[in-house]
Amino acid sequence: MILLAIDLTIFIYVIFIVGSILLFSIPPFLAFLLYKWLKKKGKTPKIIGLSLFFGVCGFMIWGIYQVITGPSGFGPEYDKAEIKQKIGGTLICSSVYSADIHSGEEDVKYKYKAVNDSIYELGTGCYESANWAKNEQLEKFGKWLILKTSNSRDSDKLIIGKLGCKTWSEYVFSPQSIEKNKMWRAKKINSTAHNWDSYSKIEKISSDGIIILKYHFVKGNYKFPYPFPYGKRYIKYKIDSETGTPEMVKIYK
Repeated sequence: MILLAIDLTIFIYVIFIVGSILLFSIPPFLAFLLYKWLKKKGKTPKIIGLSLFFGVCGFMIWGIYQVITGPSGFGPEYDKAEIKQKIGGTLICSSVYSADIHSGEEDVKYKYKAVNDSIYELGTGCYESANWAKNEQLEKFGKWLILKTSNSRDSDKLIIGKLGCKTWSEYVFSPQSIEKNKMWRAKKINSTAHNWDSYSKIEKISSDGIIILKYHFVKGNYKFPYPFPYGKRYIKYKIDSETGTPEMVKIYK
């Protein structure tokens, strides 16, 4: 099913490209016919027709380039946002969206302007297909500030630091990082992280440093055809009050 969806995407993309080429070819073709007609009228009309033909071709090439490299095509699109924080201060965000044949990603860079106007470089996030909602909020736990953001299509990330600290730490909660954890391995859960349909997303962060994450995974003994057999677990993490490091403490259905 996944391979079929990818093949369909490629097919639609090829049709789009071929259709665009045909569409952009119409004005040069008409200009060429005009040149052929003017060519019979003498030297001056011939030069005018030839100049018109090359001018139209150049304009169409420029138009194709703008479509491909612009926001409506595969070129980068830039954006900014300033998000007022419930704890005070402002989250300053700048992003760049880039697309390819299958989808697009929006990379977001975060800064925090505190209530005393000090600015801190926090880190980055990555949202798929321009799904950035521009609503991130810093959470506070003791001396630590916590920012949840997306890491990729299938995982989330926490950026954790404190005021006065120049470097903030990033913690990725991905299927791969979950599978490597000794608590997860001890459970001997029949799962596979290396599958497109497996994903892990943070559902809640509490003021007491508790993180609840949902892990949706494909079972390890799956066989084709699609759909695969799925499993689901909720995972509880606790942020260490001294180090600011999230630790897995519980796995449950």
